[in-house]
Amino acid sequence: MQISLDTFVQLQDRPLTLRDRLLLPELNNEIRSLVRMKPVHVHVEISRTGSHQFRLQVRQSAEATFVCSRCLEEFDLPIELTWAETFTDLPVVDAEGVEVYPIGEALHLEPWVREAFLLQIPFVPICRDTCRGLCPSCGINRNKGICQCNTEHIDPRLAKLQEFKFDS
Repeated sequence: MQISLDTFVQLQDRPLTLRDRLLLPELNNEIRSLVRMKPVHVHVEISRTGSHQFRLQVRQSAEATFVCSRCLEEFDLPIELTWAETFTDLPVVDAEGVEVYPIGEALHLEPWVREAFLLQIPFVPICRDTCRGLCPSCGINRNKGICQCNTEHIDPRLAKLQEFKFDS
């Protein structure tokens, strides 16, 4: 998605709204747990905040399919987020306390959208909070079945304490 400098310069008092769909196929190779990602729906509202400053408010959403880190099953996760940044058409940015980014000949939004998604993607994706994962002994998915494996691990340094009997 590219917004030309002319679009910003011709912007009057009312905001301009743009909509587009972006494909980010390179994310599948960068994020190991990401199986596939549907096109990103981007809704941009551009408004003039000063003589040479423009505010972009962006809403983006997509549905991604991940592999659960506990049970290794695929699951869909909708990702929706909003962000806003200030841009300028001046070659030199001189703003105190506010981050203002230069536009140049055109503003390419794809890197901004991509970065925002990277920050929203879970580091350890889990299909649901109650996911029980895989049995470490037999490998059965504990969400789908129950195994008879004894997975209780006792620290060998404390194993002798099991011999004590307590009277109540």
